[in-house]
Amino acid sequence: MPRKGHDSRLSCVCAQCGSAFMVHPCRIGKAKFCTRVCEATSRTRPPLERFLGFVSPEPNTGCWLWTGAAVPKGYGTFNIEGKFHRAPRVSWTLSRGDIPAGLLVLHHCDLPLCVNPEHLFLGTNADNQLDSIRKNRHRWRHAGA
Repeated sequence: MPRKGHDSRLSCVCAQCGSAFMVHPCRIGKAKFCTRVCEATSRTRPPLERFLGFVSPEPNTGCWLWTGAAVPKGYGTFNIEGKFHRAPRVSWTLSRGDIPAGLLVLHHCDLPLCVNPEHLFLGTNADNQLDSIRKNRHRWRHAGA
């Protein structure tokens, strides 16, 4: 007799070897590798190749949605040599080069999970605030609130 929940397993594709493997529905989007060997092997690939393994192009908007780990505010994170970096910053660096000190990577599309370099631009914190005001997404602080 099958275990409870066994029939609810779903098929995923390994980000390293491309083979199909089964996961519980709660692991969809989290399970990337069929085995620990594939997971370990994936870490030896060049950063660009590993990075692109966590990108899913969205055909309607042109956004490249990050499918890897994310922080609570919704920005993807990517591990390089044991240190986590925001995925949009990694995307910028891999596609366009270093980010000058004091600059942020901002989104034209306003989607934190987007890592399409064409949707990203550099700016200061003040630029980010002005951009949010122009796009009517700034949270105004009212006196006495």
